Amino acid sequence: MRNAIERSLEAVGAFRRPKAERGLDAQRTERVVAYIHAHLAEDLSLGTLADIAAASRFHFARMFELTAGFTPHAFFTAVRINHAAAILLCGGSVASEYRG
Repeated sequence: MRNAIERSLEAVGAFRRPKAERGLDAQRTERVVAYIHAHLAEDLSLGTLADIAAASRFHFARMFELTAGFTPHAFFTAVRINHAAAILLCGGSVASEYRG
């Protein structure tokens, strides 16, 4: 699971910081990133992601950005774009994937 999380972060240009500068611990990061991947077709709120990380919205946003190098919204958007690009490269349709 950790390798998948690392690949997700790298795919959107995020980078791991030295331990002293890290925000969220590995378990919280894994829960949030897994939730994002499982709910790509939904509109996610900062509050929902903060609840998954068991943190306040403000603290979560700050710590997530330290961890990923992106705000939660920018990370979610980048993951969605990468997912849509992968579907298109395989000849699929993103219209059926992201109907809301």
